[in-house]
Amino acid sequence: MGHPVKTWLLDPTSKHAYWPLFLSEVGNFRILTYGYDSHPVRLFSPTNQMSITNHAEQLMTKVSWRRADCPGRPLIFVSHSLGGILVKAAIAESSRSPGFASDLAKSCRAIFFFGTPHMGSSAAQFGLFLKNIISILPLSPQVEGSILKGLAPGSQDLYNITRDFNSIIDKDNTRRLRICCIQEGSPVSGVRGFARKAVSDDSSCLNRREVENKFYVQNANHMAMCRFRSTDDPGYRDFCSQLLAYVT
Repeated sequence: MGHPVKTWLLDPTSKHAYWPLFLSEVGNFRILTYGYDSHPVRLFSPTNQMSITNHAEQLMTKVSWRRADCPGRPLIFVSHSLGGILVKAAIAESSRSPGFASDLAKSCRAIFFFGTPHMGSSAAQFGLFLKNIISILPLSPQVEGSILKGLAPGSQDLYNITRDFNSIIDKDNTRRLRICCIQEGSPVSGVRGFARKAVSDDSSCLNRREVENKFYVQNANHMAMCRFRSTDDPGYRDFCSQLLAYVT
């Protein structure tokens, strides 16, 4: 999530390295992509007319429409960074919805979270994540501390999303929903004043051992962790191994 193609490309100039298409070699998967404006200042700014809830509802609706011919078919989400929050919000919204929109929550069998800030028990941790991400993004001079301060009220909403998602896990007595949290293997480097992981290890997992697996993408920071070079990439092999474990 973010950009439906560039988020997953190691080389933005070569679409031949779009690794989600490699999955056709390991199983009978239909691949759908969803893009959104993933810049945190625009996505979570109070002036943004599309709230996180609006984005989640749009994701839920669009996926449901595309699956109108196959309701109930097992569904697996693969998300990166803030996209994981949208997935959690969409599933929570689907679980409260009537009719065809409820299919998303009913059909979801697994979710892969690449570097998603689940925040643990403190909404303030999300504010730290936003500062980390903003520190490593090229921003215009207009982006100042006042904007960061304006983002803070949304943190509680995002904490509520994680709370609602955990409630869905609690009610899943059959343990049909599986979760894999992929964590950054390396800190961000090359950015002045920033030499740490964008999402800390304690925030990038849900701490739900009954349904959760996790692994590190070695030698990859927050941006590179979901960009695999080829089918021989160790991160890709680890991902596929976990994916096949969920579908077999």
